[in-house]
Amino acid sequence: MQKQKSGNLVVIIGNGFDVAHGLETRFSHFAKYYIDKIIYPEIGKALKTGNSSILEKTFINILRFPDSSAFRNTTNLTDNKRVQFEISHLAQSPGDKSGNILSLLRRKGFVANIITNSFLKTLYSDNFPNWFDIEQAYYSKLKDFFSKKSWDAIERLNDNLSEIKESFKQYLTHEIRPNVNEHVNHSFTKHFKDRRGSYLY
Repeated sequence: MQKQKSGNLVVIIGNGFDVAHGLETRFSHFAKYYIDKIIYPEIGKALKTGNSSILEKTFINILRFPDSSAFRNTTNLTDNKRVQFEISHLAQSPGDKSGNILSLLRRKGFVANIITNSFLKTLYSDNFPNWFDIEQAYYSKLKDFFSKKSWDAIERLNDNLSEIKESFKQYLTHEIRPNVNEHVNHSFTKHFKDRRGSYLY
């Protein structure tokens, strides 16, 4: 007796399918990209122009006009200001500034001291069990603001999220280069061959 293929076939591709095929699409991958390709170049631009839409104004001022005496006395500074002076000191110094600054920026929590996006600060501050878990962090913040009826805070949170979403789209579009997996391609060809009305979602 010849086996008959069902005319109905549902293929569900869920979370992890892309990562399982070697694509760096985790939020943590995006977090590193944002530091290397967005924040670090922005520091160089702000050092020259004094302007930035993503860096705190106080940090830009310290970056461009560092007070060397204040830098030497970092024990009296807040953690936030100490971080800002440390980056500023490296930016003003000759040598391999790129490697040194990037090493500082990649420390968990470090970037939160210099950026303006409040939600991004939360993500980089490592306040959640899964580092840089955007969905979990957003839900937690939204629930908290809603319980307090902080409508303005919710609006700012959504604005912050929109900014992150746009950068994440740019990352997925321009940085991720998927390769054809022949095994997966063969599986789809085999099961979807000669099927009318086949749809992929």
